[in-house]
Amino acid sequence: MLQDKPQKKDIKLTPARGLLTYAMFYYDSLGENCSLFVANKLAYFLQRHGSKSFANIKFKAHNYGPYSPQIDHIIYDLNGSYIKGLEQMSCTAFEPLMLQYERLDEVSTYIRTLDTEEQNSLKSTIKLISGFESTLALEVLASVDFIRYNNPGISLEDTITAIHEWSERKNTQTCGGVFG
Repeated sequence: MLQDKPQKKDIKLTPARGLLTYAMFYYDSLGENCSLFVANKLAYFLQRHGSKSFANIKFKAHNYGPYSPQIDHIIYDLNGSYIKGLEQMSCTAFEPLMLQYERLDEVSTYIRTLDTEEQNSLKSTIKLISGFESTLALEVLASVDFIRYNNPGISLEDTITAIHEWSERKNTQTCGGVFG
């Protein structure tokens, strides 16, 4: 006789989970799919805009821009409650995640309970990514910010050189199209 699968315990929102989930809902509502790639870039910008919840996350230069495996763990925790798509607990960087829009009101209500600093980091992130809705645009924005943040005073020319040298992919896809 088949037994029912045990139900996954409903995950509680934390400031980091709530902020990232809300940012993902926003990005998805613009017509772009959310993915582990997008979640990493959104978390990176939340950190850069002062979110205490992401302050200790370590981002490193990776193929597609700043990346932290810690963000993958946050996304895995959200799976089954706020997102779907990681049932096997693995997916590629750009594989679409399905947001559970029936939980959006709950996430919005939770965000309003956070302190002003956390809410402002979310507002600043959303404002920053407006106009950068494609994955390539988000990658360029995050990569340029990462280079300039980690190299204070770097010139525009040296920033472009750093993008070219980041990886072959960035040299051919990103710089060839964006920086000419």
